[in-house]
Amino acid sequence: GIQNDEASQATIRVEVFNQSIPTEGATVFLTTTLGTLGETSLTTDASGTATTTLTSGATTGSAFITATVDNVSATTVVPII
Repeated sequence: GIQNDEASQATIRVEVFNQSIPTEGATVFLTTTLGTLGETSLTTDASGTATTTLTSGATTGSAFITATVDNVSATTVVPII
């Protein structure tokens, strides 16, 4: 997890595949329930990957980060302690 000091960061990495083939140029929309995302809209590279950061806030808890591509979503959790 990351500290609730309003400065600690975690890297958020999204990988997009279509039938095991990396998808270049996919638009990924991100949301979080705690903290602040560096970017909320990303575009995947040739390896199907896009990254941003999550910066903690002052509130402790679980930051649920949801990535959505073409109406398909996946969620991960980053503890803010």
